[in-house]
Amino acid sequence: MEKSGFRVEQIWSQRGDAHNNLFELVSALGRYVASKKDGAAGGNGRRSWSDRWQVNAARTASEVIYYPLGLVGDPWLGKKGLQPELVAIARV
Repeated sequence: MEKSGFRVEQIWSQRGDAHNNLFELVSALGRYVASKKDGAAGGNGRRSWSDRWQVNAARTASEVIYYPLGLVGDPWLGKKGLQPELVAIARV
């Protein structure tokens, strides 16, 4: 932004519409394991990873588990710029 002539006044990140970090980690691991199984089986036409009922159950469980951690962790991650949505306030 500064290279484009803007003066950054504030910058932070926030969770936004993304899933919580715990779910994203478990989801990535699940996709990795599923891709290894599909590769070994020759890709047998299974539904995509996100369509499986187990993913929806894991998403709901992770929201419940992550909630108390998120109250402390999300603001800290936001200040460090580690959340998925970047917010910046700048002037010309």
